[in-house]
Amino acid sequence: MKNYFRLTAYEPNKNITMILDCYGLFEKKWQFSSFCIKRGCKIINITDDEQMIDVNCGKMTQNPNQFRLMAYIEGTAEHIKYDLDGTSYNAIKVGDKIYIPEK
Repeated sequence: MKNYFRLTAYEPNKNITMILDCYGLFEKKWQFSSFCIKRGCKIINITDDEQMIDVNCGKMTQNPNQFRLMAYIEGTAEHIKYDLDGTSYNAIKVGDKIYIPEK
């Protein structure tokens, strides 16, 4: 997918953590990060679709040139171990949504 990024961010003023996916809106990961930082978010992780393994968030397939809220919770994300096909990965969990940021 063209410029597909997944970003996990924490917004301290509202005490929420969110997973945002962006498809085609930004050319580089740093641009997506900068967009969120300017709105008061602290970046937990940002990755592209070639680096990550989606466990149960799903991916945007329509509406390129947008971003979408995939999950959010009050509080902070969990960093967990996730076993997949006999391999243990470091994963990020927001609510009941999980993804592995690096293969």
